[in-house]
Formats: sequence, structure tokens, C-alpha cells
Amino acid sequence: STHYYSNLSRPQSHIQREFAIVLLNALTRCDPLATNVIARIPYAISLLINFIEDYEIKTNELMARYGPDYVIRLTTQPSNAQHAEQILFTTGDMLKRAATCLLSIVSYADNVKMMKRYEDRILNLSISHVIDSNVGRVLTDVLHYCSLHN
Repeated sequence: STHYYSNLSRPQSHIQREFAIVLLNALTRCDPLATNVIARIPYAISLLINFIEDYEIKTNELMARYGPDYVIRLTTQPSNAQHAEQILFTTGDMLKRAATCLLSIVSYADNVKMMKRYEDRILNLSISHVIDSNVGRVLTDVLHYCSLHN
């Protein structure tokens, strides 16, 4: 029933976006053909990057409003995980999945040219002080693949 879902703390669009990332992640990890098809879907790569950028924007807004200590406590203490997810609309695991989708896409030489269009955005995220270092490492790997095919 729709009444049951009306009490969710996160907007439906955020839930749908995360579900799409879970599906994309599963497809890109298990089927090279699916990875190539996904890479050719208009805006698919851009939307994956947008997902990570949205987290960065929201986190920077929280830092500006409440200070870095608040954000550090929110994102690093396991007891705050559910609260952090409600405020930031996602989790570190979901950010890593989005980054891993990008890595799966760029790991096929045919897709590197498409990914190179987004190098600046990916670089900015990979060096962001609010993006988890594990996500940053995956994004750095994406950039590495891009640099191999000039």
C-alpha cells in the first residue's frame, strides 16, 4: 500500500536512483556486453557521476552550515549510519557502487573515449576532501584507464 511507503525518510527519487545503481553495478560486473550497452545509453555515465557529485554538494553544504566536525561524526561513526543516510540520501557503499560502475565501463577499451569526456569531473571527485578514500581510489583507477588511451 502507498500509505506504508509515505513514511520513508528519503524521497522516492533517491531510492529509485540507488536501486538503478545496484542494478547497473550487478550488470556491469557480470556481463561485458551489458557494460558496453550501458556505456552507450545517453547520459548513463553522466548520471553516475552526478550521483557522486550530489553527495559531495550535500556534504559540503552540511560542512558550511554545521562545520567539519559534525560531518566527520555523521559519516564515520557506525551509530550514525542511519541518520547519515537520511541526511545525505545515500551511503558510502552506494557511492562505491557508482564509482565501480564507472570503472567497469572504462575497463573496456571501446568505452574509454566516451569516459574521457568526463575526466575533469572525475578528477575533481577523486581529489575531493569529502569523498571517501575508497571511492576516490576507484575514481583514480577510472582516470588511470583514461590516461592509457590517449
